[in-house]
Amino acid sequence: MRVENWNGKLIDWASKQIGKKLNYGDIDCVMICRKGIEVIYGKDIFADVGTWPNKMLALKAYSKAKPLSNYLLNNGWTPVEKNYLQNGDIVILETKPLQTATLVINNEVLVIDPEKGVQRQDLRMVKYNYFCYKLR
Repeated sequence: MRVENWNGKLIDWASKQIGKKLNYGDIDCVMICRKGIEVIYGKDIFADVGTWPNKMLALKAYSKAKPLSNYLLNNGWTPVEKNYLQNGDIVILETKPLQTATLVINNEVLVIDPEKGVQRQDLRMVKYNYFCYKLR
């Protein structure tokens, strides 16, 4: 169940992430998505994935949940059409060599730019194929 005023809390949380630099286990694509979902539901619903202090262990944890879309489907998430996306839905970008997890916030997603850190990106400007999921 979502927490009270989850949408406002999510928007506030997301604005505080802008500019933060990549730091595996804290600021990486999966952790940003995971923390955003925690804001919505008030608990870490992805705790089974574990945590990681560095890139090597992040990739090891990622390999257990690979591909991300299958992990989501096996854990209560259902596909949603791109034109029906809402705040809090998860978007999986088909980036190479690994998929990228991100979260929908006001028709944008949070992505990590190597130089600028966490940035908002309009979904219409995403250059990768992507798949969308909603927790039911």
